[in-house]
Amino acid sequence: MWGTQRSAIVGTLVAGALIVPTGGLASASPVPTVAAVPAVRSPMPKAPLCREALAKIEQYRNSSALVNDNRVVILGKPAAINLNTIDPYRPPFGVDPSRNLWFRALTWLAVASVDASEKGDPVTAEKYASALIAAARRAPDPGTATPANESYAMALGWDAGTTIRRTQALLCLSHFTGVSRLRGLLQSNANALVDSQRYGGPPRRPVSNAGIMANLTLIDAGAALNRQDLVNTALRRLASDQPAVFSRAGWSFEGSTHYQSVNIRMWEEAEEVLRRRGRTAAADRIARDLVQARVAAAVVIGPTGLPALIGNTRANDVVIRPSTAGLPLTFVDQPGGLATGRWSWSKRSTTWWTAQNRLLRGGHGHADNLSVTWQTKTVPVLVDSGQRDYDRVSSPLTVWAVGRNAQNRPVLGNKTRDRARERTMQVTRTGRLDDLTMRTTDMGAPQDRRVLIDDRRRTMDVTDNSTRKQTQYWQLAPGWRVRSQQDHGITLRHPAGYDVVVASPEGSITVLDGSFEPLGGWFATALYQVIAAPQLVIKGGRSMTTTFVMGRKGTKLAEPVSIDRKASAARTRSVDLMWTAPDGTRGIKGYRIQSAARGGGWETVVVDTKSSATSRTITGLSEMDGRKFRVAVLTKRGMGEYGEPTKIPAADGPAR
Repeated sequence: MWGTQRSAIVGTLVAGALIVPTGGLASASPVPTVAAVPAVRSPMPKAPLCREALAKIEQYRNSSALVNDNRVVILGKPAAINLNTIDPYRPPFGVDPSRNLWFRALTWLAVASVDASEKGDPVTAEKYASALIAAARRAPDPGTATPANESYAMALGWDAGTTIRRTQALLCLSHFTGVSRLRGLLQSNANALVDSQRYGGPPRRPVSNAGIMANLTLIDAGAALNRQDLVNTALRRLASDQPAVFSRAGWSFEGSTHYQSVNIRMWEEAEEVLRRRGRTAAADRIARDLVQARVAAAVVIGPTGLPALIGNTRANDVVIRPSTAGLPLTFVDQPGGLATGRWSWSKRSTTWWTAQNRLLRGGHGHADNLSVTWQTKTVPVLVDSGQRDYDRVSSPLTVWAVGRNAQNRPVLGNKTRDRARERTMQVTRTGRLDDLTMRTTDMGAPQDRRVLIDDRRRTMDVTDNSTRKQTQYWQLAPGWRVRSQQDHGITLRHPAGYDVVVASPEGSITVLDGSFEPLGGWFATALYQVIAAPQLVIKGGRSMTTTFVMGRKGTKLAEPVSIDRKASAARTRSVDLMWTAPDGTRGIKGYRIQSAARGGGWETVVVDTKSSATSRTITGLSEMDGRKFRVAVLTKRGMGEYGEPTKIPAADGPAR
């Protein structure tokens, strides 16, 4: 049996969607609201040096603003400050990592200073510049980030991410102050960026966007300080890191739609920098990689222009939109762990799906092995939940978003995730049907998933097999609402006038819709903002099949198909199946047949009989004795329920 879990929360109702503002979550408790903040946007200085600096730190987003001498707004949240006593060690935003990063980076002071100067107010510009310089001097670099002092260095704002942004803030500020006044601060920040223990890449960390941001920043700092050694270090690391940024097919190993775009933008600049400095061979290698990277960036954008929220991505994130001319309809990146498919690059109504099955490494990816998304008829059905923010300390929503239970995947109990020792993806397209198979061992046991995506019938059939009991999680897009419910099935309706019917014969379905206990049913619309959206939790056994059928209002699954006669010849490993067509079902185009060996999981042995005939001979199967079969009808409008399984008789024996 199933029920609906929904907790009452305090939030803001926007366009019919409940938005949860900043703040942590207490179990089954209301979320505290944040006092209304006037819409304040940071000024964007006209100085090219500032614009270039701010472009380097992509997440600036033009959303941090000094409101007055006593208050600062960072990423939409105000905090009281004293310009004369700003202490990076004690940011006014608690444990919030994003806001603390920007506070410690002091970018907001640099922008405020240059903006005042450009407006003809040198007194105010000097006040903010002096405050920045004093604040930066209050928290000197404690030195290389060894395990003993790494947490202290981060608390002072001397981690790589903050140092990158503070260095660019200083470069921006130099437009007003000149470089000589900031030389000491620039030197110390540049030295921190050189430190291999803090570097966002090898030897301590995987190659990531943090590394290239550091290198591009180091080149800028080296130019300002007239230090070629800094430039040379950055150029050497760029050449060394470049082969590990994208897979051969182009998907970033960070496993995120948003950071795919971030990496492309950064490496485009790196290519330009290398060419200007005569490193033609290295620039050419980057250019070749970027060709495929743009392909991968294009395939994760849906037919309606919305990106898949894979990894650390939110609905309002800005992503690049490469040309779709000449792009493939199916895309499989085995090393990168990404597969996608569609049947048209011009029709908005085409079916579009994505799947993830990647190596579990650092970066901005989530625990999304075997996870899939699905959209058809311009309506997203299954989506990635995205990520609210980067606060994995005080925000249960953030912890949930990156974990297994927020992905469209099967989960084996509560076992701690292991690195996948086995990981495969394969897609076979036959007409308007995609057959996707995946395997992973990321939870310490083999998991096999087969997904059949039918563009003609607007259906998706998912079979999961493992050696342990499984729970499937399915995150639906915002807008879907429960219409009706049964023991092993559910119908949901979308405002666009469509129903989706979900059937899981082996599973028990629970709906989480903006739930805190248990946590689930959330979708990230923007930084610090999520809205409630239904999530299906289906508990089952070692083998489960779940079918999704999308259609106009009133769509129903056809009646189950019952097998009424069968005979076998064990020695030839064959079975003759006969069944009865479901009552009242029109437009029968074929049947789907699944089989399970004794003690084994379900496997689809006939995807589509492509005939209304109610019999089929199945051959070539092993372990025939005790094997089970079940059948589902395929119509022009969708797919029906699987009937009750039936065992074949023993060799030459009576039916049972």
